[in-house]
Amino acid sequence: MHLFSRLLITLIAGAFLTGPVKAQGDLYSEVGAALDARAAENPKIRKALYSKSFDRFKRHYLAAQDDEADQDWGEVLEIAGSETNIGELMNQGLAIMEFDDRTTSKLRGNQTFLADHWVTGAEKALGKQNYRLATAYNFAAALCYQARKDAQCANYHRKELPLQIARWGANSDQANECRRKFIFDLIRSKQKAEAQKNLDQLLPHIHKNAKLQADAKLMQRQINALK
Repeated sequence: MHLFSRLLITLIAGAFLTGPVKAQGDLYSEVGAALDARAAENPKIRKALYSKSFDRFKRHYLAAQDDEADQDWGEVLEIAGSETNIGELMNQGLAIMEFDDRTTSKLRGNQTFLADHWVTGAEKALGKQNYRLATAYNFAAALCYQARKDAQCANYHRKELPLQIARWGANSDQANECRRKFIFDLIRSKQKAEAQKNLDQLLPHIHKNAKLQADAKLMQRQINALK
């Protein structure tokens, strides 16, 4: 289960299990308090997500003023600082959009739609070669996986992979894991040729990894079964 889902389940379960059954307003208040406590664990994320820039982002995003929202998100990233994990920032930001302010992301599409806007804003603010985008792509891909948007999931991992290779090397655990996810995305979205190409590129790097070897055999069977 993805971090975002675990976070929300933990918060909601905690709110339900700490006393008698509560009215919806009370439940939202307790979830909001739990979100505050979560954000307090990372002062930089808290500062960014409780900033005027994030407030402006919510207002512009919900009004479909996307250029303004992208600029606001760039400001949020600047406030969070260069050491902040953007995926975790998105994770907590999404929880706030869903629960704390009750400005649910479903007012415009869904969670993946919101995450895509954050990715776009981060690309504009940081440049597409910035390694910090890797966690943003990975988080957005995880949301797409949960939503069964396989082609979109593949596209995020397609963007993440060269960043992992540039940072850690083609034979690194980080690059191999990203490529493994990417291949399964491609298989699920029936992109046979690209899946085979990436599997061929993965094989030379996994001779010491029994799990990846087993995955590679499964991938090959699934690729062969594609029309």
